[in-house]
Formats: sequence, structure tokens, C-alpha cells
Amino acid sequence: MKSMKLFSLILAVVMLFNLCGCSVFTVDTNELLSPPELTGELAPIAEALSKKADAGYVLKYPSGGNYHSAVIQNDINGDGVFEAFALYSTVEGDVTYMHINVILNKSGEWISVADQKVVAGGVDSIDFSDINSDGVQEILVGWSVYGTTEKQLAVYTLSGEVLSQRMLQRYTHFLCADMNKDNENEIFIVNFNVVENLNYAALYDLTDNGVEEISRCALDSGIESVSAPLLSTLSNGTPAIYIDEIKGAGAITEVVFMEKNTLVNPLLSSNTGQNILTLRSSTIASRDINDDGIIEIPIQSVLPSVFYKNQEALYYTDWYSFNGEMLTRQLCTIMNFDDGYYVEVPSKLQGKLSVLKDTDKHIRIFYEYDEQTETIGEEIARIQAVSEALWDRKDYDKNGLSELARSGGTVFAFKISASNAEKKELTEQLKKSFKLMNQEAIG
Repeated sequence: MKSMKLFSLILAVVMLFNLCGCSVFTVDTNELLSPPELTGELAPIAEALSKKADAGYVLKYPSGGNYHSAVIQNDINGDGVFEAFALYSTVEGDVTYMHINVILNKSGEWISVADQKVVAGGVDSIDFSDINSDGVQEILVGWSVYGTTEKQLAVYTLSGEVLSQRMLQRYTHFLCADMNKDNENEIFIVNFNVVENLNYAALYDLTDNGVEEISRCALDSGIESVSAPLLSTLSNGTPAIYIDEIKGAGAITEVVFMEKNTLVNPLLSSNTGQNILTLRSSTIASRDINDDGIIEIPIQSVLPSVFYKNQEALYYTDWYSFNGEMLTRQLCTIMNFDDGYYVEVPSKLQGKLSVLKDTDKHIRIFYEYDEQTETIGEEIARIQAVSEALWDRKDYDKNGLSELARSGGTVFAFKISASNAEKKELTEQLKKSFKLMNQEAIG
């Protein structure tokens, strides 16, 4: 039984080999979460707002970010008492305005004390961060401009009962991070402007004169869309931001960090304005694939496939760390995003596998492959994903399959070909390499 389990695990690992082609880093949708009613502890805040706001105001809920309520409570000055920030819209003539209203708790009574408005159509996100290290968090609101995909980031400071707008800047994504290691957060903005063909990343700081740009760097000029940036570090520990972008039918990853007080993007060619070093055929996202706390970048190479029903090309996915100068491979994998697993390919197997991908039946069959003669040999193993309901039926024909793992209503089963059943070393290697990803059950 134990040896059989080992074989199963190993085979599962082999089967995990890439069923590439599915987009993994998709941009977050703008679908709103169900808004909570302003009752309970929010009712007094709603009443204070109604006394201040013009008639006909409509509460607005952020479509992204970490806060999804139209009224957010946060202790921005650290005095132990929460402030409330309400987001709502009004219409004046043909113009829609978005508002942020500050409501303070004074001796147990909520009172609206300040309001700022901007011409916009919705709220993208809201965040809080102490940009100038004065002990009071700034309020950062991403406004969606009415009738366009353009967004504007507004930065507000609250001093007593005075709410001041310190910045209004076009953006695609933003985050707050200490990029220059001065123990103060800066504002990092990605600006993707397809109309002007001007894509860049910029870093801003808050001074007595307002929010000022520290530095900026170009991003790939040929991208079509950009995902939310990820804050991590280079492999040498330097703070860095990883940006996954759609380019053509594939994707790239750009890595931006500070060097000598300048924001740099060294993977971008200064001659062409393009990043080809991380170009890959499918839209796999960068991630910490090996749990070492550092983001790795996926780069692909062709995996010989057994063609079946005109299936697309398959790929090895190599995962690289970046130290600011050099990309270093950490893992070789075959990813299966359709069924939610992947296999770390042992060095002895790299270049020696061919795969048949049957998406309809959720099957991957792994074969021996001779690189010199470019010929496909015997079947090594196969992995199949089956719904739990079907697998547990007494009349289900498992056809020699053995259960390997279960996740999210799906059973992952394996079968080792008879001619390879005695290859214990291979089985052990595959067993250690099989990894599950979070995935919905097969319908």
C-alpha cells in the first residue's frame, strides 16, 4: 500500500506537467460586493451624513482595494478613537461629483466636519498610509472618471477638522511602500496610457508643498493591460515591485526598484523600449512559487507534446528570481491551471518528457522523449482529475487509476504504465514534485 501511494504521488507529479494557456493573472473585476445597510453602529454616522450632504446623494462603494463599504471607520491619528469617512455622489446639472466626507465622534455624537468633491463617476479604491511620518495617516482615494476607464488618485490630509486635497494624479494602479528604505512610505503609481503610448511607474512623496514626484521610469511601450503591482524584494533583499502585464498573446513581468535614489526598470531595453527577457506565451502570473518569501518570474520553453485534436503547444515553466542584474532559475515546472496542480520537474527529467493533454477528459499522459532523435517513447504515467461525486460512485470504472489527492471537490488520480511500474526512483522523484493549487471543483 505504501509503495503504491508513493507511485501514485510520483505519477501525479509527472502528470502535473503543463496544460498551459489559461490566464492566471487576470485583472480584478469591478463587480461590487453586496453593500451593507447603514444600520447598527453605522446608523448614527449615516444620520450625521444626511444632515450635511445635499438632498439626493447616493452612497458609493469601492469596486476594488481592501475596503468595500461606503462608510469606512479608521483611527488615522492613533488616538484610540475612530474617524469615519463616507463616500457618496451628487449630481449638479449634467455633472456628477464624487465626495469624501469626514465624520468625527465628539463626546459620543457623530458630526460631519469636512467634505471634498471631485468630478468623477465612482470609487475605485480607498487606502490609508502615513506618507510623511507625522503620526497621522493620509487618505488615498482612487476615483473612477465618469464615462472613461481613466482613474485619478486623490491624496487628502486631515488636520483637526480640515480636510485638504494634496494631490490629484492620473493612475492605473497605486500602492504605498517604503521603496528607498528611509522608514517612510512613498506612493507608487503605475500609469498605463494606451492613447498617448506613455507607460511609466512613478514614486511620490508628501512634503510641506504637497505631493511631489521623486522619480519615474518607463514601462514596456507595447503592453495592452497591466495587473495590480506586487510589493516584494529582489533576491538580494532590496524592496521591489513586480508588475505583470499582458503583451500580445502572452505576458511579461517588469521589476521596478530604487537605485541611487532613482526608480529603475533594468529588464527593459533602453534601445527598443521593450521587455523581451521575461516574455512568455501564456499569461501566467509571477508569484512566490517556492515559498521563500521572494517573487519568482515565470519564463517558458517548449514542452514536446503528443498532438491530439489540434491541441495548443505545451510548455515547461521555469521560475526565476531576480537580483536587479541577473535572472536565476529556481524551479522547472509543468503547470496545469485547468485542473489546479503543477509538477516540479526533477533535473533528470528535464527535456526527457512529452505530454498529451486531453482537456475534455481532464487527463494528462506523460511519455518518454528523446531530444536527439525528437521521438516519443513509452508512456510513463497519467493523471486524471475527476469530480468526487463521480469517483465515489460504486459503478464508476476507475480503469486502473488510484487516488492521489483530493481538493475542492476534485479527486486527482494516477496510473503508472505497466512497463514503468518498477521505476521506483522516478516514482519517488515525481511524488515529491506534485503540488496542488487552489482550484474550483470540476463540474
